[in-house]
Amino acid sequence: MRWIGAIVLGALSAGCTAQEQAQQQLIGSMQAGLKDLATAQQQRQELVDGFYQQRRQVLDDAFDQDVRTVESLERDWVIEHRRAYMLGCEALWKQQQVSARAGEQLQQNLRTIGEGLAALAQVSQVREQLGGLLTDKGATNGK
Repeated sequence: MRWIGAIVLGALSAGCTAQEQAQQQLIGSMQAGLKDLATAQQQRQELVDGFYQQRRQVLDDAFDQDVRTVESLERDWVIEHRRAYMLGCEALWKQQQVSARAGEQLQQNLRTIGEGLAALAQVSQVREQLGGLLTDKGATNGK
């Protein structure tokens, strides 16, 4: 009769082990996907930074072109165009700051997800180890 209990316990443990292995593989796949997502986000951020550098250069070039096209610069013209240039710079800077904050929040979210997956992997590993102890104990008791 004991050996039937050992067989049932062994069968249940074997199912748990397969389930735990599947869970570990899923967690590993999720961690790899998260790493790929973080890499893609970094590449995206580099593109966004380059975009804002280009926008600033376009603004600078436009201001320079405006100054070069005027034969005699009057004080009022210079003041008016400097103000317009500064408003353009400020608007661009604000857009860049909003984008940077969004990127930082996304990075924080990715870190939080990674920490959650790491904790889940630890729990799964402990469950697997405990399951192995129970299986060993059940096999010993069945002998």
